[in-house]
Amino acid sequence: MVLMWPQHFALTDALDCMPMTKPCVCLPASHHLQAISSLGYVPDDVWLTDFFAHTRRAMRLMDPSELVALASALARMQRKPDEPWWRDFYAAARACFRALPPQAHAALLPALASLACKPEAPWLKCVASSAYADQ
Repeated sequence: MVLMWPQHFALTDALDCMPMTKPCVCLPASHHLQAISSLGYVPDDVWLTDFFAHTRRAMRLMDPSELVALASALARMQRKPDEPWWRDFYAAARACFRALPPQAHAALLPALASLACKPEAPWLKCVASSAYADQ
């Protein structure tokens, strides 16, 4: 069962308590969305549009686990941002591929596949080469 997002919950209320800069003493936005999706909630389109705008601006500050959590949560909810958002996501992820542990690679790629994302071949090549770089 998918529960719809409470209408009275304002995005600004949520984002005010989720700083995207380091050090972060509370749950980052990507992990927050993953927790929400794990509970079966699906935020409405207005909330998600604001969330996508916020995370797009903050992606370059996210660590690898935040990016994987973000993709996994979106896959769980089957919500796909627009192409400019994905371009920024791919750029941020590519910048930290070497920092991703193998299990993160194993979570990221199926999440993208379940959303029917089509990363470009150079991006996929970078993923593959970084996954086996230390072996």
